Amino acid sequence: MDNFNIPYDSLNLHISDKLTFCKEHGIDLLIEDSYETCRELADNGIKSILMTTKMNSDIEDKEIVRVNNWDEIYEEIEKYKKNREFRKCLRERNSKKVMEKHELVDINGKKTGKIFNTY
Repeated sequence: MDNFNIPYDSLNLHISDKLTFCKEHGIDLLIEDSYETCRELADNGIKSILMTTKMNSDIEDKEIVRVNNWDEIYEEIEKYKKNREFRKCLRERNSKKVMEKHELVDINGKKTGKIFNTY
């Protein structure tokens, strides 16, 4: 991963129960070549990227991102990071809701009502 400038916290190989490992270590994205593991992770709210192999090339699943090489892995990680940052901004924004009141007026300047915007 260093060769492709992909940042990572650790590289863990030969883990038998990847779901438990991800939950225990707070891992929210895993690169994997086993479709069954990717499906189990997705069913438990953990995103995975499935690396195409001969063993999984015929499996289609719209919920699991499939890649064919490290360049595609990099692209998917970048998308994931942007989406995660966007969701974080939305959460922060929603936790600080502000209500604005606007007066509605017609073309003659007569007040016709009020509208409230929450953001």
